[in-house]
Amino acid sequence: MPVSSLYSADGQGNKRCWLSFSAGAWCSTMYRIRKQALGLSTPAFLVFPLLMLLLLLLGYVMLGGRWWRHTAGSEKNSAQPSFNPLDHCGTPYGTLLGYAHGIPAFSNCHRLWKTHVYAFVALSHPHDVRHAPFSLGTLHSRGTGTCWDSAEYIVRFFYLIRGMSFIYSTRDVVSHWSTLEFHGGIATDRSYEAIRLLNAAEATTVKLRKRLAPKVADIVVWAAQRENDLPEGHLAVVVQVEHDVEAAGGEDSLRELQKERLQPQLVYIAEQNFDNVLWDGKNYSRVLRFYWKNGKEAMLHDSSGPQELGFVRKGQACRKPQGRGCS
Repeated sequence: MPVSSLYSADGQGNKRCWLSFSAGAWCSTMYRIRKQALGLSTPAFLVFPLLMLLLLLLGYVMLGGRWWRHTAGSEKNSAQPSFNPLDHCGTPYGTLLGYAHGIPAFSNCHRLWKTHVYAFVALSHPHDVRHAPFSLGTLHSRGTGTCWDSAEYIVRFFYLIRGMSFIYSTRDVVSHWSTLEFHGGIATDRSYEAIRLLNAAEATTVKLRKRLAPKVADIVVWAAQRENDLPEGHLAVVVQVEHDVEAAGGEDSLRELQKERLQPQLVYIAEQNFDNVLWDGKNYSRVLRFYWKNGKEAMLHDSSGPQELGFVRKGQACRKPQGRGCS
């Protein structure tokens, strides 16, 4: 830029330097050089205004332009601070919530909290859960997933209780429903059928009603529900099933319903990352209710609100497994 373009004449013919954010310092320097070359001196009445202007510009730069952004319009101030799950913990992250069949469950703080920390365990040592691979003599640890989401607990439960691998292809639980797989201790030695039992499935025979009723080690699958802070759905494992005498209407009514496999049941589950609260000494996290709607639809009810897709159950070993899963 030519030096002369940074100057303009005032009414008395004096030269003035037009300061800009990008060229102000350079312009000021060039103005002093020009003065020295021409033998000019700065009029006294201009010294103070120029000094104040330079101080204002310096303050603006040091503030990063925030004054302008904060006063440029109301839309700049309309955005609300982003939601931080760590400010809304059920219990602090990593808190021991309880045990089911000796397998500890830990708090994830809040359903929406995500980490990139992984859990590792070794067989016969369920209480020793670490965040890096390790060895105990001849035992080698294996990863069970991301701390402390619902799927990680299911993987750890099946590995430590049954020596099995539980595989899910994505974090999306709806995809778990179709891609979930059961294997032996390692994912290549044996595969098992995954039996999917939809909620509200109909049964018209005693044999089918027996098959659709919940069993220990069934995996309960909840659909993705953003309104309930479950954007990826949820998983839990059934750890105990009992007859619901109260819902049946008493012992006598229960015995009659049992003859047709129509008895209501209490379904005790264990889980991580649902409400993230202490189990208060119980060996389960919550209790769901199972009943037969209109005498033919298998219904699992969660009183807390979220909607279940149904159960996934380990079936028989595949005769001829092909790659991953059963053919």
